[in-house]
Amino acid sequence: MADVLPSHSGLIVNGVIYRYKTIKQESDDMVVSIQNQDALGSGLIFRSVDDWSGLRGNTITKSVPVENIPLPRWGAGEIDIQGVGSVVDPTVIYTYRYNTCDEPLNDPRCPGYDSAMSTFLSQYGIFDPTVIDDPMDDENVKNALANNNTDIKEDDIDDDSNKEEDEEDEDRKRERRRIGLMTADETLFSAQAIAQAALIESMNNIPSFNNYLSASMSGGTYVDTLRYEPKTIPDNKQARRVGLAQQILHDRMVDDQYQLVN
Repeated sequence: MADVLPSHSGLIVNGVIYRYKTIKQESDDMVVSIQNQDALGSGLIFRSVDDWSGLRGNTITKSVPVENIPLPRWGAGEIDIQGVGSVVDPTVIYTYRYNTCDEPLNDPRCPGYDSAMSTFLSQYGIFDPTVIDDPMDDENVKNALANNNTDIKEDDIDDDSNKEEDEEDEDRKRERRRIGLMTADETLFSAQAIAQAALIESMNNIPSFNNYLSASMSGGTYVDTLRYEPKTIPDNKQARRVGLAQQILHDRMVDDQYQLVN
């Protein structure tokens, strides 16, 4: 099957279309099977049977849906004949689709994308999943808190304070949390942008690409070799007579209408 289907990973076969012609006598028994071995196990992974017993030889075209079987399981294919007769001009076509999530990095919606991206970035030293940074230790968070005159330490609540002071203190703490979380989100977003930029740069790093930039091609000017002599196209006398006849007919119609009005 390596010469029949592409060798790309993620291919899933979802149908088999075949066509062949049988040579046999009507009275002879004959059964034809189109089948494939299971490359990862025993037995068959696909089989379609046509019983030609008591039928004359003819041509058959058939489309058989398949339950989305991955490419690695498809082993050697064969046309098995039981009985008296032969098969000529066989054609077998396998239809397939591509499973995008076979490689999770292909789409952020694929299961396991976050883990695969973390592993990929770790290979280039961009991200270390074993190190968890506290957003509150980031300089941007500290500056934001300083500019808003807030204190990261929670104030001690006096048991004898009144209700209004408690509400104001809760408002201040909620505001500190909001600013801290907002700044942390901005910091994480900046880190993601840096990681994506590094990823794109690594993908664009094509070895020996400068060899293409230093290559040169010979050019020149292609001179037009076709020349047409100036000619005058004569008037079409037949068309002139037709136009004159139409003008005369038009004038007559106008004169007849004028006489009817008067």
